[in-house]
Amino acid sequence: MSALHSISSPSAPMLAGRRTRPLRPRRLREINASGECPSQGVLALLEEHAQHHPLNRALVMLDGQDTRAVTYVELAQRVKRLAGWLSARFPDGGEPIGVLSASSPDWGIVALATIASRNVLVPLDVSMESDALAAALGRVAPAITFSSTACYDLARALASPAGEILCMDDAHLDATLPQTIAAASGSKVGKPAAGTALMAFTSGTTATPKAVEISFDNLLFQIRALTRCFALRPSDRLLSLLPMHHMLEFTTGFLCPLWSGAQVHYLNSLLPDEALTRIRALGITRVVTVPAWLALLKHTLERNARDGNTRTPSTTALRNHARRALGADFEHFVCGGAPLADHVADFFETVGAPVIQGYGLTETGPVVSTNTRSGFRRGSVGRPLAGTEIGISDAGEILVRGPHVAGRYRLDTGAEKIVADDKGWFHTGDLGHVDVDGFLYVTGRIKSTIVLASGKNVQPEEIEAHLQACDAITECCAIALGDGNSARGEEIGLVVVATPDFLNACEKTADDVTQTLQRRVRECLTTLAAHKRPRSVIVRDQPLPRTATGKLRRAELTEWARARTETQS
Repeated sequence: MSALHSISSPSAPMLAGRRTRPLRPRRLREINASGECPSQGVLALLEEHAQHHPLNRALVMLDGQDTRAVTYVELAQRVKRLAGWLSARFPDGGEPIGVLSASSPDWGIVALATIASRNVLVPLDVSMESDALAAALGRVAPAITFSSTACYDLARALASPAGEILCMDDAHLDATLPQTIAAASGSKVGKPAAGTALMAFTSGTTATPKAVEISFDNLLFQIRALTRCFALRPSDRLLSLLPMHHMLEFTTGFLCPLWSGAQVHYLNSLLPDEALTRIRALGITRVVTVPAWLALLKHTLERNARDGNTRTPSTTALRNHARRALGADFEHFVCGGAPLADHVADFFETVGAPVIQGYGLTETGPVVSTNTRSGFRRGSVGRPLAGTEIGISDAGEILVRGPHVAGRYRLDTGAEKIVADDKGWFHTGDLGHVDVDGFLYVTGRIKSTIVLASGKNVQPEEIEAHLQACDAITECCAIALGDGNSARGEEIGLVVVATPDFLNACEKTADDVTQTLQRRVRECLTTLAAHKRPRSVIVRDQPLPRTATGKLRRAELTEWARARTETQS
């Protein structure tokens, strides 16, 4: 191993005019830091918040003009009631409990009750195709799947893999709980390991998603570390945009705010204009999101600042507009899940709404490292969380070790596989380096590396970053074309999507869109090393396929591009 770092988390930053010391509930100090989270830990947390600020809103659903809020008192009561029902249903605990729904307060209530009853939460992705969802459910075999009304037909269609189906919306759930408790059915594929809090699925950008067993210890470590890094307060109001089945949202956007007594507002819309309206009106202080959404928000703020004018507004005018649009209470974005383009980060820094970028994976619970307001390095994903280690192998792979690394995978066959190696290191599959001050930089993905016939390796992320300043494209993805076995080896292909402004300009001048865009892209790449320039530039008229957190689905896009080039040849 060529480098090994163990960096302490920086102290909580001080923000002008506000106390930033995170809330530390008295009763939660008794939670054993090295043991499993006791079943009463979640309930103790909620009851303490209910006692100190009973009327404070905990979870708020924003649906059109309607607002449905759950106070900390109501949250404590509903979680306690459902947890009691689950404990009576499964007295030994450890049963997988699925949740199939868009983000909502009901989702949060089921999640907290499942953990409080010492059962195992299984968050499910509502955007998955039914076959993939059935395969995922078959791997973990939930005894019960709680479904929203909108997903109920989908859950029923899955039949046995989902176990017993219960609708979790208010009226349905209240009617379900008083019923006679049936005998526990038990898991059909073997229970998770003792101490498992949830089984989360990886994003599956290049392969079938894996079920990862995450323990109570993993979650407690993340909550403690992240609340210190971000200095969350009871006065904070977070806007939830990411799906709650993703670990970044579940920890940073749900568990950490509730630990600190803050509010979480749910908006089931990704339209930047609608989000801006809510952020300003509700006094939102922070938003957890992904780079793809920030790029959309940047475009929206720039468009609105022009207000029909063709001239680009000055930096001062743009900053003033952005601050008005975001509101006086807004502080910063928290971003992860995919690489953040420099020009997007620079824009929000300029307008006074900085982006705090971090890095992690499902297997690491999920956060490995993060920048903070007091410890920030441009282009990096921050320092590792206190108590963790980051190693860089001789091949340049990022390795992670610490109390946040998950224990096991649940495979398709029902078998289990240990996440870390025999020395406790989790091999991330990402490439990167650590600077002298302990900041981590992620430079690429091993599986995405393009190997040329010359033997040279090219990271597609470097090509994509080089095109950030190209105003003719909205997004791009560098891929490997060819089978890699011929004498020519792999060739670099580039898939690009044009901006609306570029398409309008071509329409006015009657220029061929494909040829003109290909020429513009090649001009932007002239300063890139010759062997890194793509041989093929493929124009796509639809957005690039991405995961829920904005990661490019390179395998899917490579298959599409190869089929397209074969058809045209």
